[in-house]
Amino acid sequence: MINQELLKECINYDTDLGIFTWLKRPLSHFKNQHSCSAWNGRRSGKQAGCADKRGYVFIGIGEKLYTAHRLAFLYMEGVFPECVDHINQIKSDNRWVNLREANYPINSRNMPSRSDNSSGFTGVSWSKVANKWVAQIGVDHKVRYLGCFSEIEDAVKARKYAEDELGFHSNHGQDITEVTEQ
Repeated sequence: MINQELLKECINYDTDLGIFTWLKRPLSHFKNQHSCSAWNGRRSGKQAGCADKRGYVFIGIGEKLYTAHRLAFLYMEGVFPECVDHINQIKSDNRWVNLREANYPINSRNMPSRSDNSSGFTGVSWSKVANKWVAQIGVDHKVRYLGCFSEIEDAVKARKYAEDELGFHSNHGQDITEVTEQ
């Protein structure tokens, strides 16, 4: 497992841009002088990592791949947290101001709007059976029913009230483009 000292020997983290750049690495990191010279010639000074199809940036150090947001915490705080939340929900935005230590329940309270959302409001859907708007919220792997409403605005208010009471982030349920424009 990598530690903060080794990480800082390999890489520089620009906290304002959220970008990692390879440093010139010492011979002790390699099997021989040829490998050291070849690696430093190809990578030193260049941006580290690449994004996967979900948008997370991965950086390979040694034989292991690490997510850039977790490396940012190791670089800055010296520890790998249980979970890291991208506050603005953009998984490739690894600026230090955009990252917060979290646990999985906290992280799940700052999620973008789902692609299958048809009402336009997270946790609000139309019930054909009741012929009303239904509000619900998921907490601790359980769905809590918040009520049926004739008006969508009332269902949205019930959902928003529950989010506030349960400590959901203000970005939760928003389209990522809305979050970045704020």
